[in-house]
Amino acid sequence: MLSLLYVGSFGSFIGFSFALPLVIKTSFPTFLAHHPFLATYLAGLGLLGALLGSLSRPVGGLLADRVGGARVTLGSFLGMAGLVGVAIAAVQARSFAGFLSSFCGLFVLAGVANGSTYKLIPTVFAAPAGAAEALRVELKRRAAAVIGIIGAVGALGGVGVQVVIRQASLVVSGLEANARTPALKAAIAAAHGAWSVPALWTFLASYAVLGCLTGAVYIRRPARAGNLSVADARTGAGDLAVAGAGSS
Repeated sequence: MLSLLYVGSFGSFIGFSFALPLVIKTSFPTFLAHHPFLATYLAGLGLLGALLGSLSRPVGGLLADRVGGARVTLGSFLGMAGLVGVAIAAVQARSFAGFLSSFCGLFVLAGVANGSTYKLIPTVFAAPAGAAEALRVELKRRAAAVIGIIGAVGALGGVGVQVVIRQASLVVSGLEANARTPALKAAIAAAHGAWSVPALWTFLASYAVLGCLTGAVYIRRPARAGNLSVADARTGAGDLAVAGAGSS
């Protein structure tokens, strides 16, 4: 579950950093034609998004320390879903400012969710009050292992973002590839500027689902989730104790 949440937070951060310049280039060709500076340095917008996400990640950790990692993660995903809705409206209205603003907000919230999701790890694997030292050691060991797993799996979200965007762009890219003149290519790009809307709807639905899962697993039933983790760890601690007794 934690890996899935990190796919949505860290994966979005990585995937959008690479995809944003391409989406802007193919969604707002008319705007870029009148703003050659932005068209020339379009890759810098991806760098801006990566910077915003990196700077906001510690903020997510600080907020999680105050109000809880689950609540911050839930709020981040719901906010990301809302911002994707703004991006959809901006694409349909051909509003570059609205689209860029919504994605800047997405980068910030993705960074916040990065920090708050990692804050959930020690919470899920927290030892109960008065737990034996062997249980505490086992829970810390499992938490450390989970950190590595989550970091590896979360990066797959960046691949998912690229795949969704590529699938949405196949129609317009095929039409442009068959166009024989630059003017015809420009006309096709202008007529299909909303090609990214299906991909954006996919992201919106994904964030809504992740938010609902966060609320169901870590807010509505936190005691049950914690008991399951502690029970597993207690079994591991018992194995450690048996092994220690056998060696002695």
